[in-house]
Amino acid sequence: MKDFSLLLSEVLQKGICVGCGMCAGVCPKHCLAMDWNILGQYEPQPNSISECISCGLCIKVCPFYEHGINEDGIGQKLFSVIPNIKHTEETGFYLGAFAGAADEETRLNGASGGAVSWLLKKLLEEKRIDKVITVEPCANPEKLFRYTIVSSPSDVDRCAKSAYYPVEMSGVIREIMAQDCRVAIVGLPCFIKAVTLAKSFFPKLRQNIHFTFGLVCGQGKSRMFTEYHIVKMGAEPQDVASFTYRKKVSGFPSSNYAFEMVDVSGRRIRKMWSDGIGDIWGGDYFKQKSCFFCDDIFTECADAAFMDAWLPEFVRDGRGTSLIISRNSLISQLFSNSGTYTDIPAEKVIESQYGVVENKRGFIRYCSADMDVTLKKRDFSLPLSGKKIRLLQKKYKNACFVHQALAQGDGWIGRIDRRVRGSLFIRLKKQIKQRLKQLLGK
Repeated sequence: MKDFSLLLSEVLQKGICVGCGMCAGVCPKHCLAMDWNILGQYEPQPNSISECISCGLCIKVCPFYEHGINEDGIGQKLFSVIPNIKHTEETGFYLGAFAGAADEETRLNGASGGAVSWLLKKLLEEKRIDKVITVEPCANPEKLFRYTIVSSPSDVDRCAKSAYYPVEMSGVIREIMAQDCRVAIVGLPCFIKAVTLAKSFFPKLRQNIHFTFGLVCGQGKSRMFTEYHIVKMGAEPQDVASFTYRKKVSGFPSSNYAFEMVDVSGRRIRKMWSDGIGDIWGGDYFKQKSCFFCDDIFTECADAAFMDAWLPEFVRDGRGTSLIISRNSLISQLFSNSGTYTDIPAEKVIESQYGVVENKRGFIRYCSADMDVTLKKRDFSLPLSGKKIRLLQKKYKNACFVHQALAQGDGWIGRIDRRVRGSLFIRLKKQIKQRLKQLLGK
């Protein structure tokens, strides 16, 4: 009970639980269960807390509890002894970096260039792993996506697309701990950190989890982010049969994709990123508070990290292109020998995600000093202008406003709409003013 109280006071009450579910997954007495809170985020709820034996595992595997070791320390233990390993402040350790895309079918079906799906299928086909822990879509409006365990290349294809939706891994972790198999797991940086922490306490996880693959992450969104867009697209959340976040549209660059919803009647509705979705995303509306206090962009604890190629030479190709950071010699070899992926300097990989680096690490360095969260404040050399710092502060206020609007209940969409319109109007006024000055030569 004492350890759950620590989890409650140091993580949950501070609002920095990311909802990964590892605490519930490893609890030997099943004292915790993951459920939705009023913000549309997962968090552990007391299940049979009277059975708690104060083992401390729930807090020991939490990626947002201050353990005294950050990603630098974890990466040092995992990767520093690998021959020819390199290191940058932004990426952590790395062996190599690659750019490219999978075969056309995998590429068009997956996120960015389909590199994660290509690699997972390759590992299954070569019998280097038996199963994959990944995220699949669900035909359930209360849970549109969930973690699952798959064992065939066709199932990997079914799970290929991006999901900007909360998921938790308590169930799949319990399942894998009860099996003897070789597994690869795909997750966000905080999830992979939780897996890495758990492996240090559970020999079964060390034995079974052979590869960890991370997805470069700028922020996690609550469930209400999706429900907001469902309503704005002219439907109701309870009527949704499926939701796609990265529908590639012919004739558009890879940075302008569509959200696509299919309702229970089969009606298909599409909305482009440029039609307002980007304003909600970029304004940090519906962003989880924990994400403001995470400085891991390139999944520094993972064997490889995957991301979109947000670079001028790639972004015009609407089919998508992947960039990969590898920290594993086998993974590097597979990409090097693929014939479709080429080496790329790590500096180009960092450049492709530099906006995310500025947002995440800039907030922690310049905006979080007076907040009751001391987690992971690594000292990065990241000079930012006063204008950029004020923008980061505004984004945090946007996220807090959404939390308040959701807590107030009915009418939250209208309250958020008014704030978004106000922000867009202010931005438009500034742009007009700047343009007039240019025209008048002032």
